[in-house]
Amino acid sequence: MIVETDYAYAAGLMDGEGSICIRRYDYKKPGHNLPAFSLYVEIRMTNKEGVEFIKDTFGGCLTNKGVTKTGKTIYDWKIYGNKAAAFLENILPYLKCKHRQANVAVKFSMLPNANKENRDALTKQRDRMKNLISRLNQTSHGIET
Repeated sequence: MIVETDYAYAAGLMDGEGSICIRRYDYKKPGHNLPAFSLYVEIRMTNKEGVEFIKDTFGGCLTNKGVTKTGKTIYDWKIYGNKAAAFLENILPYLKCKHRQANVAVKFSMLPNANKENRDALTKQRDRMKNLISRLNQTSHGIET
């Protein structure tokens, strides 16, 4: 059972060592350009216990991403799609630095599936959200009190 302090701990790791991203993939088919988007959340750090706790508590996958210049192993936890959105929704009340990105990501996850009628408008909306998260990731925001 996940308790409130688990969400607060996860939010602290996200604020300090995490990333919230939306990727765009353009799959080419004859006569069609079918864009696809993927939401993912990542925590990358050298403390294995921290990311193992996150994986054991929230799911996702944990991989080894090499070593630092000082020889410490880098661990990378990732979670994708609806599971990433659910994770962000649960930790959102505790985020101090990445709350804007998390809000955009949660809204992104609630967008409808694309069909012939809405594909172009939906692609533009998803691109705007992807670009907004990217800009927010590149800027420094103070902690709101």
